[in-house]
This record gives sequence, structure tokens and C-alpha cells, in this order.
Amino acid sequence: MFITKKYGLVSSRSEYIALAHADRICRERHKAENERHKPVKTKTDKKTRYSVKPPMMKL
Repeated sequence: MFITKKYGLVSSRSEYIALAHADRICRERHKAENERHKPVKTKTDKKTRYSVKPPMMKL
């Protein structure tokens, strides 16, 4: 039995490895879902779009 920061009290090394493996799979799946669902673009008013001037570039 040992205590970890992430998973709390773990009874054995094999249990710790199983938890870490499941955690990694969940993270990868969640990341893939986030990449698939791209945020919806909201319409911006022309006033707000053109009131902010881009920085001047020196040639």
C-alpha cells in the first residue's frame, strides 16, 4: 500500500499502473473529442472589427 498525489491510496503497483493507463486513455479520448468539436464562430459587428487597428509593420 502506498499513497500517490494523483490517485490517493493505492494497494499495489499493478493497480497504480492500471489507473494510470485508464487515465491516459481517457485523456486521449477527451482530447480527440475537443478537437472534433470546433467552437462555433460568432458573428462580429463591423464596428468592432474595424475599430481595432492592426499593428503597423515597417517595411
